[in-house]
Amino acid sequence: MNEIQVFNSSAFGKLPIIEIDGKEYFGATEAAKALSFANPWDAIKNYVDKDDLADHEVIDSLGRKQSKKFVTEPGLYALIFGAARQGNNPEIKAKAKEFQKWVFDEVLPSIRKTGIYQVQTNVSMNDWYLIEDEKELREERKSKNARNYAMKLNAETRQMETRLKIAERVSDPVIRQRLINQLGQQMMEVM
Repeated sequence: MNEIQVFNSSAFGKLPIIEIDGKEYFGATEAAKALSFANPWDAIKNYVDKDDLADHEVIDSLGRKQSKKFVTEPGLYALIFGAARQGNNPEIKAKAKEFQKWVFDEVLPSIRKTGIYQVQTNVSMNDWYLIEDEKELREERKSKNARNYAMKLNAETRQMETRLKIAERVSDPVIRQRLINQLGQQMMEVM
């Protein structure tokens, strides 16, 4: 099956689930992040048995093959119990209990009863990666626009500094002050 169900929770974010050979597999990294592990990849390595992990090949929006880690239901339990045991942080323990309650009381019963989670969004793996790639592109575009704006301001500032140096060399104080005032107005317009 090449369809992923994405379950959304305001408290935990998105949790992708895929059915492989009749069993539900949960997005390993997303589950570990939802449980507030500082390093989700270490949590998966430390708490989940290799038998409870599956790498599922997906195609991203650029047509590249990608490998995504999923955990079985027992693997998900291992992450939940690991989160509840990690340190003495009451917030993490409480979040692990809330996550466990959400998965056990809402997600799994809904899947078992109807075959789907009622508030999920069904998307193919390709669509899932397309959405993720689109988010990354938006972030890159914002970053690029910010860099371009900073470069433009930097260039205009250097140009204004050059004009200011020239204006300061004008011997007539009235003309010099008029030039400096004009430069100040131009700088305010740029900002």
